[in-house]
Amino acid sequence: MCPRYWLKSNSLIYKFPIVFNNYLDSNLKNTEFYSGLFYKDIIIVEGISDKEALKTISEYFENTVYIFAANGKAWIPFYVKLFLKLGKNVIAITDVDKENNRHSAALTQILDSISELKHIQHNPDMETEYDIDVEAISKLLGMSNSIRKRNRGWLKQIAAYYYFKVQGNWHKLKDKIFEQNEIYDFE
Repeated sequence: MCPRYWLKSNSLIYKFPIVFNNYLDSNLKNTEFYSGLFYKDIIIVEGISDKEALKTISEYFENTVYIFAANGKAWIPFYVKLFLKLGKNVIAITDVDKENNRHSAALTQILDSISELKHIQHNPDMETEYDIDVEAISKLLGMSNSIRKRNRGWLKQIAAYYYFKVQGNWHKLKDKIFEQNEIYDFE
């Protein structure tokens, strides 16, 4: 099989034992995953910036809610199915992503087809939907150009926390999560 195909569709990762074992070691064998097993309700997000954002409204969730970062949209269907199999109530929060990205669109369709799942989407992504000016926040915090360009994930994480917690915009995220919350009573 062509490695390029595998990069486009990680659904065949199990055929590459070295890569699959690395994934298991870094994700399924971590304490964050196992901590989630002790909660009734799981909110799965794409990444750490989404998790930081949700932590700013965590006081509105019951103690039974756990926020789990899947380390990318590609892994969310796996974790959704796994947590559902374990009897958890699951919400997935993802970005809509660009329409021309077929892989992301396919993942969205998979998530939308899981009837037990509540799927909430930020359109097109969290930063745009809530008007989070990542560049302005990074400049305000005194980050150099090289840091802003080199570590976009960390920058988005800090910007999300700053926007929702420090600037007090947490209510926008709370309204989005709870207005669409028809299945699970997290309040």
